Amino acid sequence: MAQPPSYLSLTDDRILYAGVLGSPGQRLFGAATLYAAPQGTLSLQTPDGDQAHASVMWVPPHTPHTVQSSSPWVMCMMVEPEFTDVEHIPALLAQHPAEGHAWAERLAPWWHTPATGPLPPAAMSDTALDTLLLGAPLPQREPDPRVSLALHHLRQHVTSQVSAAEAAALCGLSSSRFMHLFKEELGVGFRTLRSWKRARALLGLVRSGENLTDMAQALGYPDASHFSRSIRQITGLRPSDIVSGSRHIQLARRPGDAPPGDFP
Repeated sequence: MAQPPSYLSLTDDRILYAGVLGSPGQRLFGAATLYAAPQGTLSLQTPDGDQAHASVMWVPPHTPHTVQSSSPWVMCMMVEPEFTDVEHIPALLAQHPAEGHAWAERLAPWWHTPATGPLPPAAMSDTALDTLLLGAPLPQREPDPRVSLALHHLRQHVTSQVSAAEAAALCGLSSSRFMHLFKEELGVGFRTLRSWKRARALLGLVRSGENLTDMAQALGYPDASHFSRSIRQITGLRPSDIVSGSRHIQLARRPGDAPPGDFP
């Protein structure tokens, strides 16, 4: 099939990207990540030396990896693990095996739908996206209510550098008890997840027209060098590469979803 326009769809719990992969270095996403190549194959490597080749593959959250594609254009679906059972992904892939070209064919009607009016098309719902690509919705998971409260607070104030002490106080716990409970529930520390959420928020700004310094400030980074270093450690790409590669991207959000922080 012909290569469609670059596309980025954002909801609180899903990211869908279709476009050029580029040449990223090692990545460390906080979301479970599924890669698909509409043509050719992908090569995925982890630091332990394991390497896989396929047209559709997935990486668990917080797993360092590098990915290459024999075709410049790829699709990427990311699933935030806080409220979704991402460990169910392999089972769905086994039940509903698909090649990368099949993913592209399923998604083509969606990203070829023209925008209506001044706003971009709305992002697909999480359930619809899961069903389209995996054959069924991923099961939900319910963390401890105190952890859920902290997660929702972090999502709404991701640019404000919410401290662990602030989150603990919100939950009525001591800092040490909160940190232990948070990691026990999610398998990752509060600060690690906070870093991922803040880096993820950059995607909402790629079409804002702001320069990198303004983006760094809007996202709560102390300075441009910290911003660049953090983004590169997580995505394997410099912020400037991400922004320049998004100039012609079609950006979609789900109606009613408010971007985190104070930026548009």
